[in-house]
Amino acid sequence: VVAYSGEKDKQKLAADLIEAKLKNFKEPHRFTHLVAPGLEHQQPPEWQAKLETEYQKHLAAPEARERFRFVTYTPNQQGPETTRTGPRVLAKALEKQYEKAVVDWTYKDGHLTVSTSNVRELYFVHAEQPRKSVTVDGFAVPFDDVDYQLRLERADGKWKKVSIRDPLGRLVKDWHQCGPIDDGFTQRFWVNRPTGKPWHEEVGTFAKARQEEFAKNWDKHFRGELPIDNEVDLSMATIALFGDPQSNPAIAKLLPNLPITWTKEKLVVNGKTYDPKTHLPVLIYPNPRTTFSYIVINSGHTFREADFKGTNALLYPRLGDWAVLKPKPTKDDPAGFEVVDAGLFDENWQFKK
Repeated sequence: VVAYSGEKDKQKLAADLIEAKLKNFKEPHRFTHLVAPGLEHQQPPEWQAKLETEYQKHLAAPEARERFRFVTYTPNQQGPETTRTGPRVLAKALEKQYEKAVVDWTYKDGHLTVSTSNVRELYFVHAEQPRKSVTVDGFAVPFDDVDYQLRLERADGKWKKVSIRDPLGRLVKDWHQCGPIDDGFTQRFWVNRPTGKPWHEEVGTFAKARQEEFAKNWDKHFRGELPIDNEVDLSMATIALFGDPQSNPAIAKLLPNLPITWTKEKLVVNGKTYDPKTHLPVLIYPNPRTTFSYIVINSGHTFREADFKGTNALLYPRLGDWAVLKPKPTKDDPAGFEVVDAGLFDENWQFKK
């Protein structure tokens, strides 16, 4: 790690805290902190040059490494980059998301040895050099040496080789579909607006206000036109749908695949019954019509206008995977609401028992 701070910069505290924490970090590491005397939140050219010199110390002659240790709290698609002589090992799915997961491996003389913690699926992308053996948590894994990719799944405490491709409709939180609601807008998506008369006027007006707020913030803060198309094929990509099953026919089509009950008279979410005249569900769920995409019901980003106006440190998810909202509109905030309940789905996209 190469850090830089102005001596009088309040944000110097961030680098100081990391440096202090790393003093007790038992894994090999290097930390360099350059501090510019007398400066506040500034980085003049002469200090940029000093930083570049430090970067080059690490880039000029990359070390040959036999061991990699990767820590994550969500399924990961990136992980350490593949080396010329070693594999890239990714935690494709976790046993419990948002808890610490570790993939620790060594690769020497063609032998790959992996130990894991809180990992449900592993995905290997291998370099050109053939492998001689693969061992994961003490289990020898059979493989074809010509396999460039290898996917393993833990079942009954043991690892087994499975197909590289996910079968359509398999509900597992993995790196393609792990939530929360805001994750739906980190990939290509379309918006489907209500076009018919809602079951209940108050909730219908609120759903429309949420969609309009999403469009306004997307235009102002992401500098783009919200991709709206009510005729788009539901199997094309992630779809954000606003309204209720009457005002938006697409919601009615997808409703049988969702883990909620929603009629004109009754709304049931996570085993609790709500009055649909005054309550609205929001959620993210795997798109049943295609792989690797979502459907999102009645939500854009879960951070709001005030957060955009504050700092990008406030642009983080607020509602998890699902929530029940009660409209609380005001003159200044027609999309205002009260969160009645909210939570996360389990690793198989079901309500937690």
